[in-house]
Amino acid sequence: MTRRFLLAAAFGLALCASAHAQDYPARPIRIVVPYPAGGSADLLPRIFAEKLGAKWGQAVLVENRPGAGGNIGAEFVYKADPDGYTLFATAPGPLVVNQNLPDVPAMSEILPGFSSVAWFGIVAPPKTPGPIAEKLSAAVAKAIRQPDVAKRLAAMSAEPIGGTPAEMAALMRRDGERWKSVIESARVKVD
Repeated sequence: MTRRFLLAAAFGLALCASAHAQDYPARPIRIVVPYPAGGSADLLPRIFAEKLGAKWGQAVLVENRPGAGGNIGAEFVYKADPDGYTLFATAPGPLVVNQNLPDVPAMSEILPGFSSVAWFGIVAPPKTPGPIAEKLSAAVAKAIRQPDVAKRLAAMSAEPIGGTPAEMAALMRRDGERWKSVIESARVKVD
């Protein structure tokens, strides 16, 4: 293949992904929550499902898949088609910390002065096209800025931040490294 052909092929793929994102969403979206229904980890994605559904005129459904410290829901989304129609809404545990570690001492026993901030994110499976991830991110960021959403989040003691897919990936990397050092310092082993 010539270099010109490769560039043309790459450009064609970018156009296809962009065109696909323009049509997105063309069918219902599923947000998988790895916890039982009713808690704040379930209520937060329901707020966004309501707003995204209204914005796009498509159903956005919340599906609870609890178990194994969030890993059942995480694995389900990880294996889903990377098309933006199956999302994962969770706290850091299933994304950056293995929740199934037994006999974990309190953080203050291991690292004096350690602090942890709980965050909540909505992510898509690996290899989801960038334009679709950006469209989802922009819609969530817009929903966060709506006064009624901000009020509902404040009632749950949640501070809305929002960000781009790249910012979320960076946050997850930083948090993953921080928890990795905590786990290694504690010499925690998985049975």
